[in-house]
Amino acid sequence: MALKREKKEQILKTIKEASDSSSSLVFFDYQNISAGTLNMLRDKLFDKKASFSVFKNTLLKKVLGDKMPELAGPTAVLFAGDDPVSPIKELYNFKKEQESIDIKFGILEGKIIPQSQVDVLAALPSKQELLAKVVGGMSRPTNSFTRVLGGVLDGFARVVYQISQSSKIK
Repeated sequence: MALKREKKEQILKTIKEASDSSSSLVFFDYQNISAGTLNMLRDKLFDKKASFSVFKNTLLKKVLGDKMPELAGPTAVLFAGDDPVSPIKELYNFKKEQESIDIKFGILEGKIIPQSQVDVLAALPSKQELLAKVVGGMSRPTNSFTRVLGGVLDGFARVVYQISQSSKIK
């Protein structure tokens, strides 16, 4: 069924706004997945402040440009919110349950990335895990320095105690 011009313009505007406000996009094939299962994915992505929608490939091509790889078959687009990686991780967790999802490619910071790089993004630790590692790495030297100083002070206290004990004996 052909879309009316006004409807197409509205869809193009929706795609443009969603892609401009997203930190990353992932294009995937959702064929052979029931509507109920896709709604479960929508709910999980909503918790991550992300969403996905299905659009005609020709409309996606008009908005996203000619540099975009050729799209074939049904295509859904994951629009990530502020966090570019967390929704991709959620999509990959969902993909483990539903093997019929096929990742086509992604867009990160305005650059098209192949499926292999989307896989790498999905394997990255979360933002909280990375921050914890940075803070842990920064605190190690200060903890070590504190233990060294504590050892020096402890040794000094023992020497003073030994001197005080030796002078009492005489």
